[in-house]
Amino acid sequence: MGHTVFFGSCVLANLIEGVLGKKAAGGLRKVQDYVLASVLFPMSMIVTVVFWGMYAVDRELIFPAALDKIIPPWINHVWHTTIVPVLLLEMYLVHHRHPSRRAGLTGAVTVGIVYVIWVLIVAQVGGFWVYPFMAAMSNFQFFLFCCLVAVIGCSFYLLGEFCNKIFWGSRETSRKEKKKA
Repeated sequence: MGHTVFFGSCVLANLIEGVLGKKAAGGLRKVQDYVLASVLFPMSMIVTVVFWGMYAVDRELIFPAALDKIIPPWINHVWHTTIVPVLLLEMYLVHHRHPSRRAGLTGAVTVGIVYVIWVLIVAQVGGFWVYPFMAAMSNFQFFLFCCLVAVIGCSFYLLGEFCNKIFWGSRETSRKEKKKA
């Protein structure tokens, strides 16, 4: 859903720019840049790597075969595979300014914590785990898993920052350079 909202906001920003001019969509573009860098890219990488990694080990733990009757394989790939190449293409075709590393990592970690809280609420109130493999974990194993995913997510944030620099070079002007001018 996050991707749909993000790309929908891109269309909206393009329409606003077309009608009202580039400055009118400036605030929306800043939000898009932040969300792409700190939330969408790292979380999409986590989804793809963790999902397919666990699927390769034991698919019943992450996506039981019984779901194949309900969810066609192509939808599974839309949810768990195509999200990364589509975001990489977006990052390659459109220059997005990365937030400071501190702000970006803060956003990524905050969204991750909120997501874990939501998973725990569903388990407590709904009586089931959103991901079947979590039912087999002790509290300590769940904690270690969350810590591991947090480290991986922060690494993916840094990877997104690196990809942005590879695709676009160092276009950002540092604060020091702005003060000198």
